[in-house]
Amino acid sequence: MCAPQECTYTYSGHNNVVYIVTTIIGLVGGLTKVLQVIIPPIVKFVRKEKRPKEEVAVDPHDIGNQLISTRLFVVCLLAALFILTVYTALIDVTVTHTVTSPSLEQYEKLYKNYPLTLSCPLLQQRFCVAELDQLLKQSWQRGVFLLRLPMDGSSVIPVLERSMSNIKCED
Repeated sequence: MCAPQECTYTYSGHNNVVYIVTTIIGLVGGLTKVLQVIIPPIVKFVRKEKRPKEEVAVDPHDIGNQLISTRLFVVCLLAALFILTVYTALIDVTVTHTVTSPSLEQYEKLYKNYPLTLSCPLLQQRFCVAELDQLLKQSWQRGVFLLRLPMDGSSVIPVLERSMSNIKCED
């Protein structure tokens, strides 16, 4: 059979909501650990105070550090989640789809929608003469002209619509 076994096409799009949510959930654990390690030393460094070395059961300065660390942690976590969500939602991704054993109608529709990225490699290197002859007759009757035929088994068969009035035949 001369028809391709599969056609592959690509297009640019955005991530869907499920992908965005699962990505953010996956990043929350690592982001939380990083912030837990980084924020308390930063707060202690910024708020260092020379204190006497007397033992106090509850040190108000330590409680203030913990309060500031918690607030800073929440603000940083929310800001990072917001930035990651916006970034993940706005980036363009390349989506690749494969259609197995496409019919001629499916191929024409795919070629109309994705002319630059459609690839339909042929598994066989040679054409069946009867099928090629039938395809050419059908194409001629519908006013469709084959631009080029694949010879290496990996090229695309682009189809261009031409009006019959522009094609002149001479014997």
